[in-house]
Amino acid sequence: MSLDQLLQDIHEGKQVSHAALTHLSGLGVEEANQVGRFWTRVPAERRRTVVDRMVELAEDSVELDFSTVFKLCLRDSDEQVRQKAIAGLWECEDRTLIPRLVELLRGDPSVEVQAAAAIGLGKFAQLAVEGNLLEKYQKRVETALLEVLRQPEGAVEVRRRALEALAPFNTPEVQEFIQKAYEGDHAALRCSAIYSMGKSADPRWFSVLVRELRSSDSAVRYEAANACGELGTEEAVAHLAPLVRDEDYQVQLAAIQACGRIGGRQAKRLLQSHLSSSDQGIVEAVEEALRQMNLEDDIVGP
Repeated sequence: MSLDQLLQDIHEGKQVSHAALTHLSGLGVEEANQVGRFWTRVPAERRRTVVDRMVELAEDSVELDFSTVFKLCLRDSDEQVRQKAIAGLWECEDRTLIPRLVELLRGDPSVEVQAAAAIGLGKFAQLAVEGNLLEKYQKRVETALLEVLRQPEGAVEVRRRALEALAPFNTPEVQEFIQKAYEGDHAALRCSAIYSMGKSADPRWFSVLVRELRSSDSAVRYEAANACGELGTEEAVAHLAPLVRDEDYQVQLAAIQACGRIGGRQAKRLLQSHLSSSDQGIVEAVEEALRQMNLEDDIVGP
């Protein structure tokens, strides 16, 4: 199928196969311009469906690259398309995305799009702390996210995503924002604070996370388990052990994955003890965690 025919079928609302949609992967400049001229004539509901399917296809196959179309969609008139496009660009490390994500964070009329933009900027924050982002880009990302947190009247969903995105920088100001969110009354912000403790990679939060592993709130236990995995402190394994049998299934999986990320003999023994579980999902999660541990051991070496 030609690109012309695919675009025509999309416009007419015809059923389009997954195989046909792959023609939107890896587009060159001329093809991108062709899609751009055509895209605005497609009904919004149809655009949402197509972008949704491209996101799913990209998640299932690393060979597919729809980033050109997703970038076009960052300026779509439909907020759902803009939001989905940001999600589709999660693996894209193109620095030219930063100015547009900052624009969306600062001025998009949709709170959902602003929150998605904050999440997207979080990827570049992580690249920055790893030394893989020029200082001029790092400053732009950090400044935009800090602006959100310095405005306490802003939407909670945007503020929490900005906090999570900023966490890797772990500056004194970011630490203060995490502390305030943790001590505050808003449950969602508190969960984001716990998530951010892990992303900060700062052991100062370890005792807080261990305490929250025993929370009566399953959402808090889930975030605390994940955060322990991010910190990588081997002492956390003993505290994570009860959560592998938690009443909440997602908490169980989070504890297993955390142990896999932490690694070490204690974590390995704990995970191996659950290979005989009657729950096949748990067994598969344990096997994957052990596989990741073995891969890490192979990389690090003896």
